[in-house]
Amino acid sequence: MGLRVSVLMLLLCVYGPERPVGAQPGIVDAWEPLNGVPRLPGGRYDDIAFATESIGFVVGGSGRVYRTTDAGETWSIVASLNAYLRSAGFASATKGWIGTLDNEQALLETLDGGSTWTNITARIAGPSPTGICGIWVVDEQVAYAVGRFDGPPIVIKTVNGGQTWTASDLSSLGIGTLIDVFFFDALNGVAVGGTRRDLTGDAVVVGTNDGGVTWSIRHRTTVEQGIGGEWGWKISFPSPDIGYISVEYPFANDTGAEAKVLKTTDAGVTWEPLAVTGSTRPAGLQGIGFIDADTGWVGGRGTSSFTDDGGETWTQVVDPDGRLNRIRVVNDSLAFALGSQVYRYRRASVPTPIESPLPLPEVFVLDQNYPNPFTESTTIRYTLHRDTYVRVRVIDALGQDLRVLADAYQGMGVHDIRWDGRDASGRRVAAGVYMYLIDIGDATEMKTMVALGRPE
Repeated sequence: MGLRVSVLMLLLCVYGPERPVGAQPGIVDAWEPLNGVPRLPGGRYDDIAFATESIGFVVGGSGRVYRTTDAGETWSIVASLNAYLRSAGFASATKGWIGTLDNEQALLETLDGGSTWTNITARIAGPSPTGICGIWVVDEQVAYAVGRFDGPPIVIKTVNGGQTWTASDLSSLGIGTLIDVFFFDALNGVAVGGTRRDLTGDAVVVGTNDGGVTWSIRHRTTVEQGIGGEWGWKISFPSPDIGYISVEYPFANDTGAEAKVLKTTDAGVTWEPLAVTGSTRPAGLQGIGFIDADTGWVGGRGTSSFTDDGGETWTQVVDPDGRLNRIRVVNDSLAFALGSQVYRYRRASVPTPIESPLPLPEVFVLDQNYPNPFTESTTIRYTLHRDTYVRVRVIDALGQDLRVLADAYQGMGVHDIRWDGRDASGRRVAAGVYMYLIDIGDATEMKTMVALGRPE
């Protein structure tokens, strides 16, 4: 119960009066409004994307792009664009994309860390999107985007770092809108939206296992009487298997029906609805974010709710901000929430005195991957003795680059990177010996690993 109350600091410090809290030993939880990004009375910020754990970007209806290089401590305006900026995704500290609600400039690209943006909508081959509401970047080569919230349901994809994009219209599945997208790797992902472009239909989840070549409906909700229609809004996957989707009611009457989210425990194959007990605002929910499999928040139209048991029970705090649209989890101790203001959550372990603390190494250390050999995926761990720019590559026995796993400025400490056994194009590599190489500019280190191979 202590964690539940303390995590509610997002809602308490911003939205409501202070309540007595019972602190969980070893954990400090707090949400705070960030003064570096101005409040937008009557408007809101729509998306936040991080290229690294320190470098992030905020976009919204004002057309301004804000950047932080210190995990939200300070912010600066790096661009002011003539469009409603709806979504963002970054492949590195310098390269990223913004989706807008302007069909003439639906997709914008930066190659200099957000200072300048180019309209690259003409690079999209196939049906043209009328706007981009959600972007998910898999790695520096592969990214997906979807839109628009009022149709048509377009998915676009790049496999060459944004040089070209291909588009697909999923209307043939009987859906009308797409709003958000999430991919586990280059091939496997889900997207959410609704069945009708006039927003009076059902919420729907679609999925693909072949990089978007084919899609199928994974889940379709049942609209309760008096709701008038619903759609899936945002996606949050705190683990490879467990994920959540917020459901919004665009035209609900005040029937007292409880809000709901969708939950999967099998990596998006099947979904079940969970009632957000106590949340009866008729407009439903928008922003959703889980910092681990059990602990998360959902909110949107005046009411925000918190759970620490995977959505089985919820606690509400009235939210006068009323415009919560995105909760972006950066890691297991850092998250951001966007409404008319930007908020930051930090969960830090309270240091426990020990007799022999382990110091950071004087040089960086690259550990052996685990498991090794591996079939599905493997994790590469390394420890940085200082803040530095890091590039981690996978190469084959001939020394050819297969995949770049990291290419960003990172802080000192321990870092884990998962490799799913696929190359930059999303193809699973053959069984054999491969190398992974870390380069921090003035030093490099390399180790070998064994892929056992797996049939597609």
